[in-house]
Amino acid sequence: MEGDTPAKIQARIARSERGVKDARRVELYQWEDPVLGCRKIPSLDNPMEGLIPVLQDMKFSIDTTENVVRCGGSVCPTLVYKVLTS
Repeated sequence: MEGDTPAKIQARIARSERGVKDARRVELYQWEDPVLGCRKIPSLDNPMEGLIPVLQDMKFSIDTTENVVRCGGSVCPTLVYKVLTS
């Protein structure tokens, strides 16, 4: 949604996913390369390669003229989340 923070998105993930009990255990990432990043096959040795963390002070904005979502000013077509275990 317009103006969402990573904390709001983490809480939304925790509400919608049964396996996520605590929103603070969700980490959000975006691709370094927004075009080809999500199209690469991840490496088993380093599955987080090509991902950069979404900082907590970033805001998400929706640009309806270009039909894109921006995260901290950069285009963010795909988010990746990881749930931390103990």
